[in-house]
Amino acid sequence: MIAGRRTPDCSRKGDVHAQRLAAVNIGEAWRADGDNEAARESLERALALFREIGDDQGAGVALNVLGNLARVTGEYTAGRAYFSEALALRRAARDRREIGMSLSGMGMLALYAGDADGRAMVDEASEIFARADDGPGTKLMPINLAGYELDAGDPARAYALLEGAAKPEGYDLVGSRGWPSAALAEAAIALGDHDKAQRALDDALASFREIGEDRGVRHVLALAATLESRMSGC
Repeated sequence: MIAGRRTPDCSRKGDVHAQRLAAVNIGEAWRADGDNEAARESLERALALFREIGDDQGAGVALNVLGNLARVTGEYTAGRAYFSEALALRRAARDRREIGMSLSGMGMLALYAGDADGRAMVDEASEIFARADDGPGTKLMPINLAGYELDAGDPARAYALLEGAAKPEGYDLVGSRGWPSAALAEAAIALGDHDKAQRALDDALASFREIGEDRGVRHVLALAATLESRMSGC
């Protein structure tokens, strides 16, 4: 105990480390598969573990993912609280990249909530990634914005944002360009451009299969079925 504050029990960190990382990863997997309640439970468990051992960095990760989950479920007030706490922790640690990630999440949540100020936060995050020469962070921004534009009914804008993100540039997002290519295909399908959609689907499928990303393969096959249905008029 120092000046009335609990000090982290370092002897326990090794034991808890695997548990809290597993909880975050499980939460992310549930979120990706659409089971939001299971994702929330796993992420809240991870956050409690991080707080128990005084791991602010880990807490920031869990809070950020919880903020993204709240955006997906439309719980914007809760999402703002998660992101605000994550941002405070990351600013205290002066971690530029993680500050950018929290600002990006806050900005996207604000846009979905109908707050035009969200673009300023997204722009600030983009500037942080550019100054830090953070390739994955820089590549993530247009993908996130494209998802918003697609949901907002502007597939042309989404496609323009995604074209650059789907190109290899010496670094890869989540190990391959499968997800950017899949998003590009989704925008092309919405535009009714069969050829562009098929090319992007082929690229995404090859990328996912190369790294054994089964969830990505399932996603591409579902998009391919949507494309076939659109083309057949069914």
